[in-house]
Amino acid sequence: MEFDTADLVALEGAGLLEEVILHEMGHVLGFGTVWNLLGLLQNPSCGGTGPTCNPDNSGADTHFDGANAITSFDNVGGTAWTLGSKVPVENTLFGRGTRDSHWRESTFVNELMTGLINAGANPLSEVTVASLLDMGYVVNIPGADPYTLGNPSAIKALVAQGFELKNDILFVEIRARDVNGRIRLIDPRR
Repeated sequence: MEFDTADLVALEGAGLLEEVILHEMGHVLGFGTVWNLLGLLQNPSCGGTGPTCNPDNSGADTHFDGANAITSFDNVGGTAWTLGSKVPVENTLFGRGTRDSHWRESTFVNELMTGLINAGANPLSEVTVASLLDMGYVVNIPGADPYTLGNPSAIKALVAQGFELKNDILFVEIRARDVNGRIRLIDPRR
């Protein structure tokens, strides 16, 4: 992981450094970085591979469709969700590096893995933990922080107080060892 040293002082001063490090560790584990590879990201909003979204499908029904995350989304208040498919992924805010790789800010508000770290608590929800299970990790869902889906009308106040994590995902080659011990290139954008 690399951190912009200019931001570290501000993050530490705001009491958000530990949460930002935890957030970035989520990406290191594959949250938002290997969803395409695993077939878990549906209807991406930010196409192409350059620095801008091309095509720009802002507002698409971008969602993570892992069964465990969907069940957990319902558990935290998503049973009545009618604004698209579950689990909603960021589809409008900030651009590449945030869109298609974080939970939707307008739905999750202060959850740790949205594209904005908010002042105050940013809980690691069971939805995020369950998404790791969908990616193949062994997890402890009851170990997640207490969390209920946010109030979308509160987002404007939180955005003003938060720290934007835009472009916090660096799209680089990922290599992994296959079952035969050979190192293979993995393309997370396919």
